[in-house]
Parts: sequence; structure tokens; C-alpha cells
Amino acid sequence: MWIPAHTLLWVSAVRDSVCVCVCVCVCLIMSGQRAPRFPSLWADTACKNRPLDLVFIVDSSRSVRPKEFEKVKIFLSEMIDTLDVGERTTRVAVMNYASTVKVEFPLRTYFDKASLKEAVSRIEPLSAGTMTGLAIQTAMEEVFTEEMGARPATFNIPKVVIVVTDGRPQDQVQGVAASARTAGIEIYAVGVDRADVQSLRMMASEPLDEHVFYVETYGVIEKLTSRFRETFCGKGSSPREQLTPPSVSLQLYLDKELWDGIN
Repeated sequence: MWIPAHTLLWVSAVRDSVCVCVCVCVCLIMSGQRAPRFPSLWADTACKNRPLDLVFIVDSSRSVRPKEFEKVKIFLSEMIDTLDVGERTTRVAVMNYASTVKVEFPLRTYFDKASLKEAVSRIEPLSAGTMTGLAIQTAMEEVFTEEMGARPATFNIPKVVIVVTDGRPQDQVQGVAASARTAGIEIYAVGVDRADVQSLRMMASEPLDEHVFYVETYGVIEKLTSRFRETFCGKGSSPREQLTPPSVSLQLYLDKELWDGIN
């Protein structure tokens, strides 16, 4: 495969720089000194451009095993890390549902990441059925209210729901979701494993290819974090903020191919 000369020079320079950094760190460690801390590419991954009133609705029915529910909580915590959380920026609420619905905490309760993640860590599964429609209705009627911390319509703050489920709703979800969308709530549907894709499409906002997600297991649900971050940050982020793991992973993959070709 032909590779342009300037590309080879660039790869060679990167390789030499990496070698120098490694040698410096090794020498410092051997001499008993602390190696320098290089700035992390992901040191500031929070989205800075638009505030949200964001409600997570998570399925904890009997089909979601305890270890799987822990994966959902990790996903929630990692999502919180990507957001610009604050009273004047993005507010976060979490709802937990099965046969019943529980508002774990509303939009008015926590305005910092540490408190949000601590509250998420304490959430326990409810077991039993899958009343997704009831959960969405509860979000619309009880959580997205000024009394519970939602900003007034005059503030023009987007109202967003992310539903995470692994099953088929046991109630009527289509009409409730349509009412929520008509009320200005944007719905993302995340299906895991046995989730009914048609139900996900019924509840999600348009365009469906941007609002319906599916992962095979709870073990990989965390991979959606970067996708949501791209969606919520969108245009207007700084060049640093537009760097996301998928594009960088691709670059590293291409670099490795070129590296192998010149060694």
C-alpha cells in the first residue's frame, strides 16, 4: 500500500516523541523522582454549551439482574460526568420503575456531580413488571414541573428524557409518549438485550435514527456515553470539546497500521 512521504514523516515524528517521553519517565522513576503528569486529552469532558432539564428513566424490573442494574448505575454516573451540571446549567433527575414508579430524586435536589453520583449509587432495583408508559406519564406530570425543579417554559430550556429498558412495556406506551412529545419533551429510548425495538420506536422522538439506541448487553451500555455527549454538546463546542473517543480511537487505529508498516 502506498503511503505519502509527508504522512511517514509525521508518523515517524510522533513515534520519536513518544519514545522520548517514555525514556524521560523511565529515567525519572529510576532516579527516584516522580514522573511528570502530562495533561489528559479527556481532562475536561463536560459539555459546556446548552443547559438541559434531563430525566433518566431506568427499568429495574425482574428481568434486570442485580449486576446488570449496577452497570446501568455506572452508565448514569458516566453520563453525569459528561454534563455541565448546575442550578443554572443542566439539572438532572432519576426515576426508577418496574410495576411501580419511584422518583429517586427530582430536578431541584442536586446541582453538583458528586452529590448526583452519590445519590445514583444508592438506587436499588424495584423488580416485578415493566410499566414504561406509567413512568413516562409520571415524568411528564410530576417531574417536569416547576415545583420539582423544571425551569419555566419562558426559559426555553430543553426537556429531555432518556429511557433505559430491557423489556416490552406492559402498559400503553405509545399514546403517553406521544403526549409527552407534544408537551415538548424530547425522548431517547435505549434498549438492552431483550428490549422490544418496536416499542422503543413508539416512545422515541423523531428522527428515530437519532433517538433510538440498542446494545446487546448491559456490559456495553457505557459505550453510549460518548454518543450522548456528542448529541447534547452538538455544535458550538470548543475544538477541545469536539474531540470524542470514537474519532480518536480511529486515529489511533490508523496510526498503528502506519507504525507497523514502517518498522
